[in-house]
Amino acid sequence: MKEESEAMIAEARGRFETRIGRTLVCPQRMAVLATVLAAGAVIIDGLICLFKPWHLHVYRMTLAIAGVLCLVCLAHGDLASIGLVLRPRRGFRFWILATALIGGGLVLLLCLICVFYRLTHMPPRFALAPELALRLVPGHCVYYPLVEELLYRVVLCAPLVALLGPWCAIVVSGVAFGALHVLYDNPAPTNFVAGYILAWAYIRSDSILVPIVWHSLGNAAILVFQVVAWYVMQ
Repeated sequence: MKEESEAMIAEARGRFETRIGRTLVCPQRMAVLATVLAAGAVIIDGLICLFKPWHLHVYRMTLAIAGVLCLVCLAHGDLASIGLVLRPRRGFRFWILATALIGGGLVLLLCLICVFYRLTHMPPRFALAPELALRLVPGHCVYYPLVEELLYRVVLCAPLVALLGPWCAIVVSGVAFGALHVLYDNPAPTNFVAGYILAWAYIRSDSILVPIVWHSLGNAAILVFQVVAWYVMQ
């Protein structure tokens, strides 16, 4: 009964049910401290991407791991409260179906863009040769999804959910994710939208696995799209 009452109160306040951030809610100073640390991590990551120092990837991975470890300590080791679990809420079947639907929509959109360039005979600026695309697969489909989901979902979203609620966390995470891609010269429209979708998936599924997989598959689809655009130009 108590859990049902809490869920009804959460819904009335415009919050959907989630385990994310639950151990940071009380005392509130814990959520404030975690949010300050998250803001610092995001700012540092932005500066790293802006100035692009040597060993940039090592710095970003170190920052992500350090941020997650700090959050685990603040959450008293409750990994489920920060989404470090493999089994998502609603089960794998629901999220596989959601992945198929969203992926299908993305593929359809990319196909329409290719048809547009083909019919108008305009050279797409984002075309990528197959051999170059293969070199980018490890970074785009493994490294970036891991680092950016740990930083912009786990480290940033979990404290914000506890402090401000799920929807505010989704908005802030989406804005920060879009700004990040501007800083390292990749201001594609998909990056501005993806941050909100990935943050929603993280909080709704209670698992970082879902946004990591979506991020990886999305980047893979973009690489395939760029290779197709390269062939269209031939």
